[in-house]
Amino acid sequence: MVHRAADLGRPDISVHLAFALSRYFDRRRHVDDWVDVSAIAFEPLRRSDSPDGMADAMNNFAVALAAARRFDDAAAVHTRVLALRRGAGNRKGVAGRNVYAKKRQFDEAIHAYTHAAETFSELGDRSKRADALANLAAALIGMGRYEEAVTASRQAVEIFEAVGDPHGAALGYANTGTALI
Repeated sequence: MVHRAADLGRPDISVHLAFALSRYFDRRRHVDDWVDVSAIAFEPLRRSDSPDGMADAMNNFAVALAAARRFDDAAAVHTRVLALRRGAGNRKGVAGRNVYAKKRQFDEAIHAYTHAAETFSELGDRSKRADALANLAAALIGMGRYEEAVTASRQAVEIFEAVGDPHGAALGYANTGTALI
């Protein structure tokens, strides 16, 4: 459908569908579809005058690339996202943090997730703050820093439950359990 919308000259629909399908592809591990669809989504935005939209679409593409274990490609795209966001004065420029954890660069991941959690807190974006805290907990577990991981996980669970995200809360509970074992 994303291809068809783009072919019919409806890039707006292809972009919205790509974002809507991202979580589905991630949870169902349809990684190749995710990479393909997210690549289609940022093409129409490349021709638009929307640096934030372009950065969001490129970030989605980079996360899909990381899920496909194409870490170097993901890092390169994340670097471009960061430049776009900073150039537009957007403080959400915290891209690239997932690549560090997946490459087992836990020190860098902890720094990036901590910064992301603080930034999203300042911006009032509770869902993204909870995501950053859950990912911070996973990186802390990777470093053997279990008490800190439990604290971050519990904060994430509290936020996920408050915003009505049961999948996120389950992830937070799983991180808490892993840290306590």
